[in-house]
Amino acid sequence: MRKMRVPTYRYHKPSGQAVVTFDGLDVYLGRYDTTASRRAYDRRVAEWLAAGRTAVLTPQTVTVADVCAGFLVARVCPDSQESEYRAAISAMLYLYGETPAANFGPLALQAVRSHVEAAGGIKRSTLNSRIHNIRRIFKWAVSMEMVPASVVASLEAVESLRAGDTTLGESKSVQPVPDAVVAATCEKLSQTVRDMVCVQALTGMRSEELCTMLPMDVDRSDSIWIYAIKDHKTAHHDIIRAVAIGPKAQAILLPYMDRRATDQPVFSPSEAVREMRVNRSATRKTPLNQGNRVGTNRAEKVERPVTVGYTAATYRNAIYRACDQLHPPPAEVARHRGEDEQQWKKRLGTKWAIVQDWRRRHRWHPHQLRHTFGTLAREQFGLDHAQQVLGHTNAKTTEIYAKISIGKAKEVVAKLG
Repeated sequence: MRKMRVPTYRYHKPSGQAVVTFDGLDVYLGRYDTTASRRAYDRRVAEWLAAGRTAVLTPQTVTVADVCAGFLVARVCPDSQESEYRAAISAMLYLYGETPAANFGPLALQAVRSHVEAAGGIKRSTLNSRIHNIRRIFKWAVSMEMVPASVVASLEAVESLRAGDTTLGESKSVQPVPDAVVAATCEKLSQTVRDMVCVQALTGMRSEELCTMLPMDVDRSDSIWIYAIKDHKTAHHDIIRAVAIGPKAQAILLPYMDRRATDQPVFSPSEAVREMRVNRSATRKTPLNQGNRVGTNRAEKVERPVTVGYTAATYRNAIYRACDQLHPPPAEVARHRGEDEQQWKKRLGTKWAIVQDWRRRHRWHPHQLRHTFGTLAREQFGLDHAQQVLGHTNAKTTEIYAKISIGKAKEVVAKLG
């Protein structure tokens, strides 16, 4: 019988770590081409040979890197949160990649937190969220019998940072966007994105829910349409999400739904691109008998093909571009044509803070429309109705979205004060 070859010491490009594979299981060894990772490789191979060329992971041999790798392979976290989990994992691997997972306790967790805090660039709430994600990773490891349950119990002793406990800044609450600002921005948007903004403002749905809307998911049998959302933010909690669509939003949606296949997204970027090309042709200054005529210089294979539907990112970026047209950047930080974000930031250096301030003052994102809708619903119908229309299971969440209007307080003190 042919013996299995000894697994090789390899470089794992995405994480920058050394890795060795036993029976299809990747074992991470720490930073690539270091003395520590070479020793870890020798130790793991020796254990594998001693076990009869069989990889057996026990709570005594499982490292923090093994836990993190297993968690990512299992894909038990929502896709929308994967980047935050990877950020937490990166900090753990930097300090404790080869540490036995069973020995990762409260002091280690606090050390990881201090390391992330020292790096800066995030808010206090984000730091607390990443520490919570680390606890969830070890909770998963307990369920897979990779670490003893006492590890999770000990990590729970580390409390979240409160306001004033750290030098990190505080996250600013999302505020409703004024109607006048939305109206001015819509003048710079394509008709498709403009209608998307209007529908979101009239229904209060999330950007992801709007972009993935299919005609087949909308029940139009009643005067009020019901949009049943299958894949949404809280779907993994077995929560049913449905959005009611009133007459105003129906009038906007109807033309799109009538010309769209039932299994295709209601809003398509191709229509916005077509509109852009028509507008460019209409405002063309070069005579038609000179230069390129329409359709003569189109590439057979484009670098950035038009997607079938919008994503939350492309929808948001379309609004950002319209905001930038309304309020161009200051002359001293003007962007060079064709320059990407990283090049722009590198060229400006310390002046990049001017760009950030300009963005904070003049840009708004589509999620603010949901906050505006929730605030109006709470003012006119109360917290319970706002909770139902926003699809929240907890009224405290609704209070974050639906701000209390100072106008109500003024009415009370006008009569009682």
